[in-house]
Amino acid sequence: MLQEIPLQDGERAAVEDGIEAMAKLVNSLRHTATPDGRTPIALAALRGSAN
Repeated sequence: MLQEIPLQDGERAAVEDGIEAMAKLVNSLRHTATPDGRTPIALAALRGSAN
């Protein structure tokens, strides 16, 4: 995977270092827009209101 996809430092750490680095990466992306413009927080709010 590291040879096929160029990764940023946080992404590389998540691949190489495991769960703790993955949690840090996910937390850092909470306010990053997805391709449709919504953030992961907005998407989670939608899932929460659908229940």
